[in-house]
Amino acid sequence: MVGLLVKVKKRKTAIVTAGLDYILSTKVPTIPDVITEWKKEHPNTEYTNGQISSQHSYTDRRKAKSGQPDSITHFHYSHDKARRTRRGIDQQLEKAVRAVEGATTIKRNRYINLKAPNKKVNYALAEKHKALAGIKEYETTLTSLSAPET
Repeated sequence: MVGLLVKVKKRKTAIVTAGLDYILSTKVPTIPDVITEWKKEHPNTEYTNGQISSQHSYTDRRKAKSGQPDSITHFHYSHDKARRTRRGIDQQLEKAVRAVEGATTIKRNRYINLKAPNKKVNYALAEKHKALAGIKEYETTLTSLSAPET
């Protein structure tokens, strides 16, 4: 995974060095700060379909002080995507519970913790994935455009 991140970073650097801009659609690995802040400000509130949150990215502190971001990351929420993702997570959890109970054989399942002394279901990982359900990340160097324009 780390090797892949290094390759992506090198490719982005090469694109910028060539004087080009990019818009990349990526998968959100962790809950972004801007979404965590929104959740704190709006407890017990669901996202609205099409909601967009944006976060600036800086490569070094000098650029952060000048206010010139290198890129902007937009996080777009889709209700349909969230519904499908949550349904898939629930199905995987059901399979994991059955496998841990011994009703079925353990095949490949991301929600079974095989490193524990006794195999158990990893509910924390499932909750993290449910929190990210429906959120798609778009990173761009086109910092002058607003989210709907990208």
